[in-house]
Amino acid sequence: MATKAPRSLHGCKTADQWNAKFPVGTPVRVWRGVREGPGDATKTHSKAFDLPSGHTVVQVEDRAGSIALTHVEPNDEPPI
Repeated sequence: MATKAPRSLHGCKTADQWNAKFPVGTPVRVWRGVREGPGDATKTHSKAFDLPSGHTVVQVEDRAGSIALTHVEPNDEPPI
């Protein structure tokens, strides 16, 4: 079975690259499900990591579970 190439995640191709660029506590906007609307302002609560499924995810404050980095954008505005 062929392995899919990782998606580009804000110029990062791996969790290690994301973590080097965006430390824990980085303000972000997140979307659960479809990426519509402005998203929710929060900040990262963990380093990014890879799931066995191959998805790269991060945990954020005030959200249970992890969010795929494809649904996370660094945000210049701090969370409210």
